[in-house]
Amino acid sequence: MHIKSIHSEDNQGNGITGTTRSHIISRFHKAARFAQNLTDILKDYQASKTTHQDLLEAEAYRASLSGAEHFEKQSEGRVNTENPSRWDLCLREYSTARIIYATLFAQGNKDLFREILASAVDPAIRYAAYQARLPRSIPVSTVALRYFPKDDSTLVDLLQQLDSNALSETTTEISTSSKPSSLVHQSH
Repeated sequence: MHIKSIHSEDNQGNGITGTTRSHIISRFHKAARFAQNLTDILKDYQASKTTHQDLLEAEAYRASLSGAEHFEKQSEGRVNTENPSRWDLCLREYSTARIIYATLFAQGNKDLFREILASAVDPAIRYAAYQARLPRSIPVSTVALRYFPKDDSTLVDLLQQLDSNALSETTTEISTSSKPSSLVHQSH
């Protein structure tokens, strides 16, 4: 993300192309692989001494990195009208991250998870949904529920152990744009 932000400042809206774009995709791929390895290690509860929440946090992190990789592979700085389904993997990964982070948000540490959702996950889902030609009127939470991998029974079970309503619209409909009242007064 640092490389991307530096290049964006230097290029002033011309998009990231060539070796820089390939390098960014490569770094996201490598990071997603490392996060997958971490998740695999944490699945051995006896050896790792982790909780279900630890595993969910690692899985959300892995999914957000993988989502970022797929996002960068697909985004070319322009709308692609020939194949909107190419965004499905990006939406699936970011939806996984969003559902997990929304469930963790409901459990506590709201500021941390609100920031992750508001600054990275939700905007990526919104953009990918637009590219996939989903109507803008569909809330991000609904898009996330639609693309969440419900066939991953292990992940579904972990989420439901943490919160039985994890895959409901009410749990995933968190307000990520609202600031705590103390921040609202400071920003005016």
